[in-house]
Parts: sequence; C-alpha cells; structure tokens
Amino acid sequence: MQFTVSNNSHIPFSGGEEQSVIIMFTEWDRCIQCDDKQAKDVCQNCGDVICLSSKCALTFPHKNNSQFSVCKRCEKKISNKFKMVEIELYPELRLLKKKIKRRIEKRIEENV
Repeated sequence: MQFTVSNNSHIPFSGGEEQSVIIMFTEWDRCIQCDDKQAKDVCQNCGDVICLSSKCALTFPHKNNSQFSVCKRCEKKISNKFKMVEIELYPELRLLKKKIKRRIEKRIEENV
C-alpha cells in the first residue's frame, strides 16, 4: 500500500482555532470532484478529499507556508454569498461600522 502525505493542512475545529494536521491518503482515495485523480488535499470548508487540478479545486497560499484548498462546489457556495456594494452606499456603510464599533465598546465597558 502506498501513502501520499499532504502538506500540513490547517483544519478549523469547533473552538474556532486551527490545528495543523498531517493527512495521509491511500492510492484508493479519489478526488470527490472528478473521481479520476488521486486525492492530494482536503477541502478546508467541507472536508472532502480533492486533487489539486484547477478544475476541481481553488488553492492559494496560506499562513506558515501552507496551502489553503477549497473544492469547486464550496467555491461556488462561498462566491454566491458575496454581495456587490454600490459606491453610493459606502458612506452609509461607514456610519454603520461606527455604530457597531461604539456598541461593542459600550458593552465592553459595561462588562468591565
């Protein structure tokens, strides 16, 4: 049996912190997207195994010289959540950010 070891993947856990995990793939692990190529990494969003081809995954540099990989299915879900912001609304957003910041500061002062 042959094993392939991925780069140190940073997998988020329930507490919000990330832990470095070394993942070993066997020759039977296949990419969930194309089902043709051997799995090389894990999607950081859903946890499915993926190959690193551009058809199946989006990868980009991450902290500590690691690679952040997301499968195409999750990439579509994430990109659908983005909303375009019109430039005319920018001053309103700035005001909203100030209000939120003041509210947070007020809560911190009350708790201290």
